[in-house]
Amino acid sequence: MNGPEPSKTNLPRPVPDHPPPMYSAQPMASVAPPPPYVIALNPTYCPPPYPQYPGNCPPYTVGYINGQSVVVTTQPVNDLPPSVPRAKSHTGYSVFTLLCCCLPIGIAALVFSMKTQNANIRGDTAKAKQYSHMAQLLNHVALTTGIAIAVVWIIIVIHLI
Repeated sequence: MNGPEPSKTNLPRPVPDHPPPMYSAQPMASVAPPPPYVIALNPTYCPPPYPQYPGNCPPYTVGYINGQSVVVTTQPVNDLPPSVPRAKSHTGYSVFTLLCCCLPIGIAALVFSMKTQNANIRGDTAKAKQYSHMAQLLNHVALTTGIAIAVVWIIIVIHLI
């Protein structure tokens, strides 16, 4: 043989030509049918309050389905009341400056844009405005840097020709 011998563990197992010893093609008459589907919910149950729900309770429903405890909840919505202004995140501007103008400054601007979005979701308006201002400033610097580099490059190419 040219190669190493195959080990016995790598060989495929033979397929039996007969069913297992306890197998029967006939349905078992001694097995009872499953119990009917039963659901009992208690819509008045309210777990302890969580930080995102100060003083009130999210819509929970607790009950039993076929003897197993079940908790059903709706997805919370992270939305501020209309009276709270949100700071602009400048995400589109950040992506543009990242791809088209100045990569390092664009990355920093995008990070501050994401921080602005997170602060808006948390409801921290002061931090959101601070991050928004920094993202906008970095975007302006990246755009100016990109334009300056493009102008210098054009001048160099024209003088070399």
